[in-house]
Amino acid sequence: MINKINTLKVNTKQNKNISSGNYYQLCRYKFNLIERFADWSCIYYTKNIIKNSIIDMIFKTNIISEKEISNVQNAAKENIKNNQKLKSNNLKLIYVNQQNFKNLEPELQNNNVVKLIREGKNAAFFSKYNKILMPEKKLQLSIFHEIGHALNYNYSKLWQNLCKFSNYSSIFMYLIFVEKIFNTSKTQKQSSSKKDALITSIPVIPSIIEEGLASIKGSFEAKKLVNRDLYRKILKNNGLSFSVYLLKYGFTFITLKMFFDLKNLIQKN
Repeated sequence: MINKINTLKVNTKQNKNISSGNYYQLCRYKFNLIERFADWSCIYYTKNIIKNSIIDMIFKTNIISEKEISNVQNAAKENIKNNQKLKSNNLKLIYVNQQNFKNLEPELQNNNVVKLIREGKNAAFFSKYNKILMPEKKLQLSIFHEIGHALNYNYSKLWQNLCKFSNYSSIFMYLIFVEKIFNTSKTQKQSSSKKDALITSIPVIPSIIEEGLASIKGSFEAKKLVNRDLYRKILKNNGLSFSVYLLKYGFTFITLKMFFDLKNLIQKN
C-alpha cells in the first residue's frame, strides 16, 4: 500500500513537471510570435520614415528655377527628336495639365499614377502607349529617368518583354509565396527562411534592374545636353529615386523572411 502511495506521488510530480514544461513552452511560443510582429512593426515604420524622407529630398532637389525647367524640357524634347529609334517608334512626351488630361486615353485617365502626375506628384513611362507623362512644372529632373525607360523599351525585345512581365511580377511573387507557405513537405521543412524569401522575391528583381538601367541610360543622355550643375541635380534625383526601389525590395525581402520564420516557429511547436 505504501509503495502504491509513493508511486502515485511520483507520477503526480512528473505530471506537474510535464504541465509546467508545456506551459513554459506555450508562453515562450507566444512571446516569440509577439516578438516577430513587434520586429516587423518597427521595420515597417522605419521603412516608411526613410521612404518619406527620401521622397521629401526628391521634391526638394526638384525645386529649380524657371530657366532650369525650360532647359530640362528643351533638352528632353531635343533628345527624343534626335534619336531616330524613339522618333520612328513615335514616342510621345506629354506634360499633363487639367486641359490635355481630358485628351488622354480613357484607361490613362482612370489610372491613379496619371492622376498623381497631373497633381505634380509623379512621372512615368507607359510602355503600352509608348508615352512619357510628366507634370507641367514639378519633378522635371525625372524626365531623363523616364527617357531611360523609353530607351530600354524601344531598343530591346528583352526589355520590352521585361516591361510586360513587370506588370505581373507581384502576382508571380504572391503565387510562389502561397505555394511555399502551405508546403509541408520534408524538403520544404528543411529549407531556410532566407532562401525561401530570396526565391519568393526573385520575380521583382528584374524590375529593379530595369529601373537602375533606366537611371543610368537617362543620366548618360542628360550629360550630353545640359550644363554641369543641372546634370548633378539629375544624377542626385535619379539616385534618390532608385534608392526608393531598393528600400521597397529590402522591406519585401525582410517581410517574406519573417513570414517564413513564423512558419518554421509554428511547425516546431
